[in-house]
Amino acid sequence: MKYVIHFLIYTLITSALYSLASAHPIYEPFVINEIIFDKYIPMIPQSVYIYISYFFLLPVLILVARNKPGFSTVFYITLACGLINVLIYTIFPTRLFERILAPENSFLAYLQSKDTILCAFPSGHVALPLSIALGSFMMACQKRAPEVTLFWRKVSVVYFIWFCLLASSTLFTKQHFFLDVVAGVLFATIVVLTGMYYLYAKNQKKSLNVRTLWALVTEISLIAFAMILIIGYWHPVTITLGIVFIASRQHALLALYHDAVHYLISSNKRLNDFIINCFAGVPFFMPVHGYRSLHFSHHRHLGTENDPEKRYLYRNQPWNYQALNTCLLLKQMLGDLLLWNSLKMLWLFIKDRLSNNNGIKLLATKYYNELYCQFMFLFLIIGICSHYWPTVVIKVLLLWFLPYLTVTQFLQKIRSFAEHTQRKSDTDSGSCSWAPSWLGSFFIWPYNINYHKEHHRFSNISWDELPKRFSNAEQRPGKTLIQHIWSVNK
Repeated sequence: MKYVIHFLIYTLITSALYSLASAHPIYEPFVINEIIFDKYIPMIPQSVYIYISYFFLLPVLILVARNKPGFSTVFYITLACGLINVLIYTIFPTRLFERILAPENSFLAYLQSKDTILCAFPSGHVALPLSIALGSFMMACQKRAPEVTLFWRKVSVVYFIWFCLLASSTLFTKQHFFLDVVAGVLFATIVVLTGMYYLYAKNQKKSLNVRTLWALVTEISLIAFAMILIIGYWHPVTITLGIVFIASRQHALLALYHDAVHYLISSNKRLNDFIINCFAGVPFFMPVHGYRSLHFSHHRHLGTENDPEKRYLYRNQPWNYQALNTCLLLKQMLGDLLLWNSLKMLWLFIKDRLSNNNGIKLLATKYYNELYCQFMFLFLIIGICSHYWPTVVIKVLLLWFLPYLTVTQFLQKIRSFAEHTQRKSDTDSGSCSWAPSWLGSFFIWPYNINYHKEHHRFSNISWDELPKRFSNAEQRPGKTLIQHIWSVNK
């Protein structure tokens, strides 16, 4: 009975959200166009009867499998897939460019009169049955009683056939285009694999920091919302404000990236790197294994001449771990904002790596082969979107990289200035911790990265645990940051 009630609640929520998204999109929907494959797919009105079998997917699953071991896992992952799918329709509205009209008085014509061309991407008719098929298959792969394994194997085969039929029906009814189907397959696969790994990690007592995962999703969503608003109201004022806001959230992503450098998202190192490269490493063109080598060297050689921060981040720049006069501070800030300091840092690093007498030996850090797939997927998405929405893609890339190369670097540099002083002026190797206001937390110290002294002592503690572990930490008031970097009297 519990599963029936949860199914009814799920149906109520998804129906309400779907109705809202299909009738009243929150902004102008993105248009999904045909690709070459769609031109060769005919309309078969009779396939509508397969198409509507979608509504029986979950009731049949409940009916035949509710008492079987592993059912709750498959069931709730499927519900999550359906709910996230309809949230995507609500938050990122899409519609077909056009739809071929069905023959008059046919059942497909009736369906078209009730169902709009919105809520197209990704196809829920593809994602939901595939999530059940994949979930059942993964249940069958687990060590269980032979009869249970056989049962889930049969379910996975039946639902995979059902998935193939439904996917075909979406194309033959012209309710979806080929791109929607491909997106549905990718979406379902990601949801099922994520859900299954989370349960596996929980059962095996492997850590997966769900708070960090949620924080990453939140920051990416905020950036996406900001881009939508800016593109919708394209004006110098909104662009300027948007760049500052997006930079602050990119900086927050990099604070979470710092946790991943220390393997604090997951104790499974491969999964840890995969997650952070999806959200930050690949979009920033800065795979986590590369930065890890530099950062671990920073921890080992803190404050010495072999500290990468001292050798690359501040070398040939005004900052020298003490407050600067007005002229030098302006020079430093302009260099950070205008990319000049970043380019100098990159050149110094490359020159050192090519030299045999660079003085810094960096640890070799491992990367995983899926990194290639992540970059290929990113370029594929950019390429496809550029073909259909070239103007939008140019604006999105501008709104991603312009803040990243300017304001984000500036915010990172300010935080970096705050993290260390000269060794003689601090009792803990020059490391500083701060007590920021809400404004400081938003721009300079997101996700408790202000606990820097504590981090150097205990680098295995994640951002969400720091305040509890160091509730009595000695911290500098955030409002004294200006005095820390700027000496008016010099």
